[in-house]
Amino acid sequence: MVSNGGQGSTPEVRRRPRLYWLAGTAIVVTLLAVATTVARRDPGKATTVGPAIGNTAPSFQLVDAVSGQQLSSDSLRGHKTLLFFSEGPMCQACMQQIVDLQSSGALSRNKIQLMSVAVDGPEDLKSATQQYGVTTSFLADADGTMSTAYGMIAHGGMAMPGMDGHAFMLIGPDGKVLWHHAITTMYIAPKQLMQTMGMAMSPSGMMGNG
Repeated sequence: MVSNGGQGSTPEVRRRPRLYWLAGTAIVVTLLAVATTVARRDPGKATTVGPAIGNTAPSFQLVDAVSGQQLSSDSLRGHKTLLFFSEGPMCQACMQQIVDLQSSGALSRNKIQLMSVAVDGPEDLKSATQQYGVTTSFLADADGTMSTAYGMIAHGGMAMPGMDGHAFMLIGPDGKVLWHHAITTMYIAPKQLMQTMGMAMSPSGMMGNG
């Protein structure tokens, strides 16, 4: 005669394979999510390749949301320019980054002009610059042409597809790339940025990738 204990144990035994399958699936999904996050946070995962150190920066012609004027790559000639590519108005930290860079005096003391870039339209950027008090040039790269040419799409920051990340590129007076640096956070203190830029200096005076 079969005991009640034996009869009660049968359904539990039959449920175990399904429980194991569910647990295994959850683990796989979790591992995939972690792997995706790590890959997305890698500042080297730009969707396009930008100009190499020492090469001439790609040409561009875009509207400056601050002045309302058309600016081109010729605007970079004659002085050093720090290009800052970010997610723009949707990222409060990115906008604060611009404000702090322009007000810290770190760039001006080194005779470097600041020029920000985001894949947004002129009107959206104009509204944001007025809200945050941005006075330095902010290029409206609405179709992402410049950002793509410079290898800045999904490069640094949150690495959002189709958007700039959080990266910097220093252009020399002759229009050539001196230095390039992307970060996985959404903000870097101006002093730390200048230190990182300075540490990348080579004996010849040319900066390298950060």
